[in-house]
Amino acid sequence: MTTVLRPSTTAGRSAAGGPAERRGAVRGPVPACARRPPARPARRPRRPGRALVIVLALPAVLAASPAAAVGVPRPGSAPGPVDTPVPAAVTSAPPVPIRPVAPPTRGPGGIGVRLLDAPTDRADDPRAHVYIVDHLAPGATIVRHVEVSNTTTAPQRVSMYAAGARVDGDGFDVDPGRTGDELTSWVTVAPGAVEVPARTAATVTVTVRVPRRATAGERFGVVWAEPAPPALPGQVTVVNRVGVRLYLDIGPGGEPPTDFAISDVAAGRGVDGGLYVAATVRNTAERALDMLGTLRLADGPAGLTTPVVAVPSGRTIGKGASARLVIPVTASLPLGPWTAHLELSSGLVHHSATVRLLFPASPGEHPGLRLGPSVLLVVLSASGGAVVVLTGFVLVTRRGRQRRRRRGAHRA
Repeated sequence: MTTVLRPSTTAGRSAAGGPAERRGAVRGPVPACARRPPARPARRPRRPGRALVIVLALPAVLAASPAAAVGVPRPGSAPGPVDTPVPAAVTSAPPVPIRPVAPPTRGPGGIGVRLLDAPTDRADDPRAHVYIVDHLAPGATIVRHVEVSNTTTAPQRVSMYAAGARVDGDGFDVDPGRTGDELTSWVTVAPGAVEVPARTAATVTVTVRVPRRATAGERFGVVWAEPAPPALPGQVTVVNRVGVRLYLDIGPGGEPPTDFAISDVAAGRGVDGGLYVAATVRNTAERALDMLGTLRLADGPAGLTTPVVAVPSGRTIGKGASARLVIPVTASLPLGPWTAHLELSSGLVHHSATVRLLFPASPGEHPGLRLGPSVLLVVLSASGGAVVVLTGFVLVTRRGRQRRRRRGAHRA
């Protein structure tokens, strides 16, 4: 099945679906105050040639208008209806061959890529707006669009192709050069090379056709944009490329679940004296994870609270694997204790952990005390026990004083 986007055909129709009403039309009885005055003498009729010129020129004006061109909806408008059923409908920005882009705020500029569309059922998934992430049945076809921008001051010829990748203990690893795999044999990038003028952007189309006999499982790859290196004889050429990742799970039925667990949160100090908070994340479900999140330290000495710190992004955790996330914090913080609020997410899955931490004075890690209902119960129980002990101590002390007073009075 192929995802086909077509422009809306509602031009010249009213909001209710009927013909558009003419402006100035009046319906119902007309009051006397609104009746037209007596008709004026008829003017000399216009020559037919003028009206004919206007009628003939109207199609040309419409054809020249970008907003009215077929297949190019107006900016901000929704895409047209899907022609055939597909595993997941697509919300798409209209492919525009060339458009201007803003110059870089600093530096000489370069080549960049950006995914322009995502499945409608993943509209709230931040990963689906950055990477090509989907679950497809065997025999399905999807189409995505990637923008290639050139923020340099010179035109660039950019090669477009798909290459293999894998997810292992080190995260998301790309294969060297144009090494292909099973997934890349299903991917077509058109055009394969594009000329991008200075400070403009072009759009390429990425089509994935899954064979009907494809086996189940998640596959990984990258759609690369590689500018042609300058021809410098006698010098070593360094090729820089940028790309959009592919996370495609194949199989019948619904999408496999995504989930993870947080454990072993600790406060640490590196050999360079820098402070950090570390946590172990374990992939407990069926799809790869890309971790994002934030860390906030509160309830510190004298009630100190730190600004929110972003978790370093880009760590990918495969199915059944675990990874240690390290979040650097300000080195000048007091040792604590602190209450750490750690929020982590991958796509639409969110989990959090609240831990009481104390940073070590020398290189190493101090494990944190995770705060939850069970810990709260222990704290309350301990507090209750302390109250009982304190109450007993006070009673014993008072009785001792009373006995001493009685003995003194008896002797007197």
